[in-house]
Amino acid sequence: MNKSKIAALVVVLALAPLVLSSCGDRLVKGNNKAWMALFNTPLSTQDEPWKLVEGIRAFGPRFSVPDSITAEREQAIALVAGGIAKGLKVEKDPMGAYFAAADGFPAPEDHRDQFIARLTGAPTDLTFSFITKVGEPVQLDLFVRRAMTYIDPYSMSASDELVTGQYGNELGWTLAAFSHSNLHKTIWRNYKNRDMGMETLLSVAISRPVNWGSYEGLIEQAGIATALRTYMVNMLDEEKSLSDAERKKDESKKRGPAPDMRGLELKGTWDGARKHVNGVLETMRQNQNPDGTFSATWHSGKQRADNEMDAVLYTALALDFMGWAMYDDELRDEMPRKAAKALIKSVEKLTPEILSENYFAAASAGRALRQYNDRLIALGGKAARYNPEASPDDSACCD
Repeated sequence: MNKSKIAALVVVLALAPLVLSSCGDRLVKGNNKAWMALFNTPLSTQDEPWKLVEGIRAFGPRFSVPDSITAEREQAIALVAGGIAKGLKVEKDPMGAYFAAADGFPAPEDHRDQFIARLTGAPTDLTFSFITKVGEPVQLDLFVRRAMTYIDPYSMSASDELVTGQYGNELGWTLAAFSHSNLHKTIWRNYKNRDMGMETLLSVAISRPVNWGSYEGLIEQAGIATALRTYMVNMLDEEKSLSDAERKKDESKKRGPAPDMRGLELKGTWDGARKHVNGVLETMRQNQNPDGTFSATWHSGKQRADNEMDAVLYTALALDFMGWAMYDDELRDEMPRKAAKALIKSVEKLTPEILSENYFAAASAGRALRQYNDRLIALGGKAARYNPEASPDDSACCD
């Protein structure tokens, strides 16, 4: 990489705004061995780009990895943003920006919109810049715009066979990326000159069987739940603003209850998505294993995973879904508590080498535990001490 490109990248990284928290978050402060094992899973600057991106999503934009030669730590997002990561380059065309393979390597993304879903969810600001192979800075929103242009849900149906890859027919990652980019009410035109919107994508996603897609459908379900929750959060913010304005005008209304998530009136596709998500939660309740884990049969029956790594993978993906799908009061239910406890126990049985070899599962576990913890903390009380090992009546976890 030439000096001018490095200099440009340094300036971009210095100026770009990031919405972030400390790398370890509150789980590290809780001295959680499983979290530390996941956070310290061996990676280096020579690992595949998807691992770096999954690490960014799980542990935040400041997530760093050691240089394979000097052992000095470098921010993973700098490697991705600069097109420095092994086998990765940043390209731009009239439709926007995208990640492409370099040096004869395979396509960097195994799934449609995987990278922008993880980066926007980290979260990374949409104004954050990446450097193309010719040294031109392009903002993250240009990647999102290109994804918007090339998506065509009208060509997808519930009966489609799964097609993975950068231009496959999965929607889970796309729904997550567009949700994090706040496109819930946006209407745009794709490359076929067809009007698109989040509701169009959602209607296709919820029409498919719950186990359709990668990892027995759990990525698709997480995308649906992400879209629904972010839409409802925005809707609640609007309701609260209106309510506050009315209360200022009329003193008598100050005695009434404030708007809450459960009281929102969803319509059309969004109402269908809520019912779909509730159905998936009920399916999970019925099929969670007695030890709290989930397996590839999460949608059809109780069955212990074939090995500990699969237990980590499916339990993490299920817990991640719950983190998006559940109302606040549901987070203290037995199902997510048991899943978090089981996930920690499974992770603690695995060596760093096994976690590194199965990094998607490891990063998924880190992401799920981080989100579960952060939502508990947002509810107040003593959740910052994060103790999934606590008994149901132990206030250390869930007061």
